[in-house]
Amino acid sequence: MKNLLQKMALAIGCLLIISCDKEQVLVNKIEGTFKIEKLVYLTSKGDSVVNLSNSTMFFDDCKLKDQTAQQCSGYYEIAGQNRMSFEYLPRKEERKEVMNINSFDFDANPYFGGSYIIDDLTDNGLILFRQRSFNTNEPDLRIFLKK
Repeated sequence: MKNLLQKMALAIGCLLIISCDKEQVLVNKIEGTFKIEKLVYLTSKGDSVVNLSNSTMFFDDCKLKDQTAQQCSGYYEIAGQNRMSFEYLPRKEERKEVMNINSFDFDANPYFGGSYIIDDLTDNGLILFRQRSFNTNEPDLRIFLKK
């Protein structure tokens, strides 16, 4: 019985390590500074495109194994004003890559908090699609980022 419990503990530990490694690979792909090219709000009346200038989004290159909360830090600045901090954690879920962005400045405009699908991730770009929002009056959002 003791041997079975040890084997189960080892198997669970291995699964956690493999899971953390996959998340770390995503953090490594995402980390860095991106220019926010545009925001596309998806509404029932059609898409509303907002082009932004001098706006950036930064994802820290943290090491997940060193984090107690297993999240990394980041921030975004719109038109070079008011840096808004957030925490993020990308992960593989079923067959897609997703990311939670936790931002506690609910009055921020635009507000980027929520659960996102990583639509596209290349060496020089990232597209995030918010699956749902905290505020039911807020439309879903697609964020286009470029390195």
